[in-house]
Amino acid sequence: MNRGKIDMMKSTIEIIDGHNFSYQRRYVNLDEIEKDSRYQRATSRDWVKLLFNNWCKDLVEDIVVSKRNGKLYCLDGFHSVEAMRQRGIKKCWARVFEEMSPQDEALRFAALNKQRKSIKHRGFSRCSSTSNQCIYSIFNSKPKICKYL
Repeated sequence: MNRGKIDMMKSTIEIIDGHNFSYQRRYVNLDEIEKDSRYQRATSRDWVKLLFNNWCKDLVEDIVVSKRNGKLYCLDGFHSVEAMRQRGIKKCWARVFEEMSPQDEALRFAALNKQRKSIKHRGFSRCSSTSNQCIYSIFNSKPKICKYL
């Protein structure tokens, strides 16, 4: 498939706190992603290190960003962005929202994090650094194998 055709996918509507926001799935440059510290929590170096050391491309989900004033602000996935940057990865898939205010972004950030459960290190992944494969299990599920990026 032509990379240009899949770089931008069909717009989708998502309802956040009663408001409709459209987003498009795009392949974005990690260098363009910023964090708005007014609503984002501090970046945990330990979590970034854990993601970096146990990186498995098959586990990576789209990050969520908001395009505001020509800049991309990360609403979800900033720890993954930092781990990818450290691994030398330049681009990733993102759901890009447009026309959100900082208040809308804060609501989206809060909603995304409210529904999450904390993942403990021992339940997150078990990886072998001596091969190009990663064996992981999540919440005591059956172990699966994926390849490092």
